[in-house]
Amino acid sequence: MDESLVPVVVRSLTGDILLELRMEDGTTLRQLAKKVRNLKGEGSWLGVAFMCDGELMANSSTIANVLANMEEAEQADLTAIVGETSLADVMHECSLVFLERAGLEVSEEDFLLEGLNSFGHLQLRDYLERHFDVSLAPTVMYDFPTLKQVSEHIHRILLQPGS
Repeated sequence: MDESLVPVVVRSLTGDILLELRMEDGTTLRQLAKKVRNLKGEGSWLGVAFMCDGELMANSSTIANVLANMEEAEQADLTAIVGETSLADVMHECSLVFLERAGLEVSEEDFLLEGLNSFGHLQLRDYLERHFDVSLAPTVMYDFPTLKQVSEHIHRILLQPGS
């Protein structure tokens, strides 16, 4: 058995087990959240956050980080907080994508077009499409040139039935 595979238990707020699986210790909670969303199978994009021992964990945390927070634990035991995502959640996730993928630290009203060529804009669009599992027009970064505008646009898409 691969030693980097860690038993993970995800519980609801009521303590019911939602998922039991083995994951690589480098898996992020953002990736685990996608599994919870798929399990829920609801029409709208769900916001998923995780708590471990009463502490809210960052979605960029890995399973290894979770284990490090738990004393002598052999499995990652997490509580999932699931709800319809808010505009603030989308804006935060967009800003993380911009920072992680393009090195852009942006505020709500910053223009995203500055300092990037058209290839960079297409790359950002591709990252956003994969991150939120949505389809965006090739011109999205021109049509919605600030963090706030692109976040509002993605939020509207996510709230549509069937997205």
